[in-house]
Amino acid sequence: MLPTCHAYVQFLLATAYGRSFPEAFTVLYAAEKAYLDAWTWVKEKQQAMSPWQAFIEQWTSPAFREYVQWLGQTLDALAEGTSETMRAAMRELFLLTAQYEVRFWDMAWEGERWPVALP
Repeated sequence: MLPTCHAYVQFLLATAYGRSFPEAFTVLYAAEKAYLDAWTWVKEKQQAMSPWQAFIEQWTSPAFREYVQWLGQTLDALAEGTSETMRAAMRELFLLTAQYEVRFWDMAWEGERWPVALP
């Protein structure tokens, strides 16, 4: 597993197992929203069929869009019942997830390797 992917997976696992439900739900929403927004942008710019067509259709489908909308509405409801401290933590995790998504796609497009090869 490449460094950025490894770090992102560790972040996701640590959040899921070590943080509160609203915080973990925030990370889930942020990741799914990133996919919806990114693939929607790709679809809007698309001029011909793509080798990535299955991904485009999967992550822009009405069902996926409804799912992400539900996640957002549920997250809003969760946030309403929390303290300002919790909402600040949720915002921070949302932004950190967005940073990991950007780094993940940088890694995917530009390549990446560990500084020292592992056996």
